[in-house]
Amino acid sequence: MTVIRSLENVDYRCDQCPGRPDMVSDTEAAATFGLPLEALHQMFNSGLLHGVQSPEGKLLICSASAAEATGRLKQMDSPSGSAITRRKL
Repeated sequence: MTVIRSLENVDYRCDQCPGRPDMVSDTEAAATFGLPLEALHQMFNSGLLHGVQSPEGKLLICSASAAEATGRLKQMDSPSGSAITRRKL
């Protein structure tokens, strides 16, 4: 007998983050946060976000980690965001 399970039917939680947020597939994380899949993989490989490999061999990304990392990227890309805080003189 063969048992086939889908990631969508299994509840994975992040053990590294407070509140144990959901772990989602890399494709779901990319779609949710509006990133190309390749960019998400680069962020994972560089340590900007964390995740695990599922028993099925799929990359699972911590949803909180992805939200934080993409929030930082969007802030850096905005006209008012930069590495140096702008002040009114």
